[in-house]
Amino acid sequence: MMQTIGEQDRSANGEHQCHPEQVQRQAVERLTSEFSGLIPAETINHHVAEALQHFEGVKIKDFVPIFVQRNAQERLRSLLQAPD
Repeated sequence: MMQTIGEQDRSANGEHQCHPEQVQRQAVERLTSEFSGLIPAETINHHVAEALQHFEGVKIKDFVPIFVQRNAQERLRSLLQAPD
């Protein structure tokens, strides 16, 4: 079965398990496509990693992948709008 961004496994006690590496990889792939030719991949990866770290330790992980991607996306858009 194919996993999508935000798809998570359940642990033995029924809690969602968020895989940070998978969340980061998928968000970087999507944002690299969106900002292709505008922002270097290293910068995208950096902002996704920062966003992921921001949500580390939250109790409810269902929406972490979406929040990580949106948070990084907002940061990247602000880079494009910043004056030289």
